[in-house]
Amino acid sequence: MPTIHSFYNDFTDIVQAAFRGLSFKVSDLDDLQYNRNNIVFQPDLIIQKDLISIICEIKFYRSRKVPNGTIRTVANAIASFPSNEISNRAIIVSSIVPYSIKEEIFKTYNVVVWDRSNLANFLIAANREDKAEELGTLIMEAQQGLDTRLPYDGVNEDTEQDPVKYFKQDSSVADSSVSYEMKSKGANLIAELKAIPEGKPGWVEFENKSVEILKYLFNNDLSVWKQQQRTDDELSRFDMICRVNSLDDFWRALVSSFNSRYVLFEFKNYKDPIPQGQIYTTERYLFPKALRGTAIIIARNNAHANAISAAKGALREHGKLIMILDQSDLIEMVRKKDNGDIPSDYLSDKLDEHLMSVSR
Repeated sequence: MPTIHSFYNDFTDIVQAAFRGLSFKVSDLDDLQYNRNNIVFQPDLIIQKDLISIICEIKFYRSRKVPNGTIRTVANAIASFPSNEISNRAIIVSSIVPYSIKEEIFKTYNVVVWDRSNLANFLIAANREDKAEELGTLIMEAQQGLDTRLPYDGVNEDTEQDPVKYFKQDSSVADSSVSYEMKSKGANLIAELKAIPEGKPGWVEFENKSVEILKYLFNNDLSVWKQQQRTDDELSRFDMICRVNSLDDFWRALVSSFNSRYVLFEFKNYKDPIPQGQIYTTERYLFPKALRGTAIIIARNNAHANAISAAKGALREHGKLIMILDQSDLIEMVRKKDNGDIPSDYLSDKLDEHLMSVSR
């Protein structure tokens, strides 16, 4: 089953084909990495042609457009990487980035952003129409929700086709006086989460820290963030309910495919995997006709196999989506965000796995 990791690998192959077709030497940077404020950053490629060398970071995103802050995070990271006598930096992304953001990032970080439009034009200039078609297929396969637009809808066909022209010929030596801060909020959140005791002594702290992490991950995708919300009959109380307010493919898929303008969150700090009965309790809170068709359970130590089966049964029999995440999932999403990736792409992989394993 394709995952964001396999999509990234295929995208990287296409990127390398484009630059090789334009007579660049393409090299991996497996032996170079940078650790600052507990954040490890390792660029993906260095491309070289004539007197120009460029350090490149590659990002594959499922969505056509991603938050501008995500692109800034990647720019900040690659700008912070020690020069090694190479000051030219570029980010290559699968999404479509507005020209104004590209311009802002170049002025702020001295980092060039090449998006879907640029890559498509590089492939055409390299006479690699086969790879351009492969890129379109890859993007379509990665999309979720009701986004049925063709992959090249909205691209700018007039971007410069020569990568060298985005850089000054005499800029191969870095300005060592320039430095950028790499934020460590995510690393702090992970440490604080791990320090919370399991079981009843830490359940309030676990819920509050999980909410803080979710806000860090999805503040651009969710709103309201109402904790301990009761229904009008006072019979049900949710740990938290949020309203989906996002253009991201994963969250739009919840709205369009699962009647989920609102998403419930439940937080379980059990020492053991959550039991089957917890799924049945959560299922009773879901009401698709009220646009409340999805619940995400954050279980400290995951779930018993029969609980996972019960979650699949809720989808199969009633069309209610219950996703189960554990502490390691939260940690992985925080790390992805700190690295300039999209946390909801990780959830998309989890959703694909869940849906494809449900029997009739």
